[in-house]
Amino acid sequence: MALAGRLFFTHRWVQAAVMSLAAVCLAWSLWSLAPSAFTTLERSWYDAWLRERPPAESSPRLIVAVRDADSEQLLGSGPWDRAVIARLLSALQGAGAGTIGIDIPLHRPSPPSQGGAASDALLLEAVRSAGFVVYPEADSFFPESQSPPALLPQDGVQPAPAHMIATVDPDRVARRIPLFAEAGSRTVPAFALQLAATFWHVEPQDLVRKQDETLLRHARLPGGEEQTRRIPTDRLGALLVNFAGRGSVQAFQRISFTELWHYVEHESDEKVENRVKGNIVVLLTQPTAAIGHPSPFGIAIPAEVIQIHALDTILTGRWIHVSSSFLQVIIAVLLCLLLAWPVFNGPALKGTVFALGAVIVYVALVIVALAAAQWILPITIPVTAAAFVILSGILLEHAVSSRRVTLMEKDMLRIQQELVSVREALVCRENAVDALEEDLESTRLSVTSSADRQQELLRTTEEFRLQMADARQLEDIARRRVDELERELSAVRAAAISPLPLGDTELEQLRRDCEELGIRTGHRGILRMFRDVKKGAQSNVTVLITGEPGTGKELFARAVHRLSPRASKPFIAVNMAAISPELFESELFGHVRGSFTGALSDRKGYFELAHQGTIFLDEIGDLRLDHQS
Repeated sequence: MALAGRLFFTHRWVQAAVMSLAAVCLAWSLWSLAPSAFTTLERSWYDAWLRERPPAESSPRLIVAVRDADSEQLLGSGPWDRAVIARLLSALQGAGAGTIGIDIPLHRPSPPSQGGAASDALLLEAVRSAGFVVYPEADSFFPESQSPPALLPQDGVQPAPAHMIATVDPDRVARRIPLFAEAGSRTVPAFALQLAATFWHVEPQDLVRKQDETLLRHARLPGGEEQTRRIPTDRLGALLVNFAGRGSVQAFQRISFTELWHYVEHESDEKVENRVKGNIVVLLTQPTAAIGHPSPFGIAIPAEVIQIHALDTILTGRWIHVSSSFLQVIIAVLLCLLLAWPVFNGPALKGTVFALGAVIVYVALVIVALAAAQWILPITIPVTAAAFVILSGILLEHAVSSRRVTLMEKDMLRIQQELVSVREALVCRENAVDALEEDLESTRLSVTSSADRQQELLRTTEEFRLQMADARQLEDIARRRVDELERELSAVRAAAISPLPLGDTELEQLRRDCEELGIRTGHRGILRMFRDVKKGAQSNVTVLITGEPGTGKELFARAVHRLSPRASKPFIAVNMAAISPELFESELFGHVRGSFTGALSDRKGYFELAHQGTIFLDEIGDLRLDHQS
């Protein structure tokens, strides 16, 4: 901890990094307690940009049929008879409409006052004839245990259900729509997404949900090109709507129901056919909703209108990109590091002015990124964290400076002490240098006086060099001779110890000889070794027997003795491990009376006892090396 504290107070880059991370964490924690205020501040730039920018043009492929005063006077001001909607669908089919969307929940039967079952049947027949028609699953989704009502057609062309949900942010403003919603065990796409997929002939299995985007694979565009359309979403799978115009339905190409009904009545209207042919036609047949969702434009917009704006966003590809949470944190940390360095590394006033200027530049960058690239950069957390960095830099400057002065004073005292030690060492070295200079001077005098002897030494050295060269030649000759003798000795040894094959008769004879000497074995290797022992026992050479404890070394030693010409003489076995190093000479070689303290009488050693016989030095490897030699 002391090392970390010293590192923090003495290194400004450490202070900048620590305060930047702390400021970002503090800002994130603070705004997590007020999500509504955070969303209001974070999206205020987006809302202001939508209101102040020039109205965006809608897609020419999108036609909206809306109710007006003339159509209500013609068809009624309340909910219309579904037989009327059926005739309109048939007329749009005849006019060549590419895809049709209606705001009527087909799973609800109409009341008798609006045509009842007969009108429902006509509408469903018109839906079947018109091809794919997108309708809303309004109000509530079917529970998992409940099957769809029998009102929907069970064979032929099925209408495409979709949801009309608009996501309301914590500040109670609707800016997004979820592209998918769960309905029991089913996943229902949004009304806007289903219309686009139907219009581009995208199969249901080609609608792919990913973490930050939704894919429409094999989309066949009106020009005949086939491609994959990518819809960017946030981490919850919602699309941020880029509203056309000022957010109302007036932003789209419209056709009144009066014109459509005129086309139905006269069965020919080239103007209507030219407008709807090959396009998406959305029929808003229901009376205008009294309640809608608050929008960035300050007006209430019904959910179905928000879905139409989302459909326009998908068709035109005018995406609004939102930074992920990870990218927001990275941007906030980088901004704080940029501000913390001048705040903690320079004059307080100058660093604060620079930090404020950097914040203003970042805000301008946020505005430019939104206006030029439709990219929403984070602003609330980075600016809040920057404010914490500036404030902490002002408040902590005095405390950090005091602590830094204290540490500097301690460092100065330590350096002074080291300086004193270095000076003392320098004095010692200077004295040593003076002594060396005196020695050098005396050496120079000695060299001068011995100049006459130098020539004689050189001649002697040259003679020695010649003698050494001759000696090295003789040494090389001797070494080569030694190598030759060693090779000859190795060959002799190899020839002497090379095993010879044993016949069965010889093996039997060797086995009996072994039994006579107390060695019972039938192993060929042991019998071959015994044969070598018999040969070696006839000479007076020293025999070395090696092997692990308990393998019968003493038996073979006794066999060597009994097979040798010394068999009638004593056999002395000595356990070398039991002999004390102090009594080594006395035990082996004996002593006379008075030779050392405690020698009260003469004693014969083991070697004298084994005279003309055999002495067996058991475990000689346990002796000290000097005793072994």
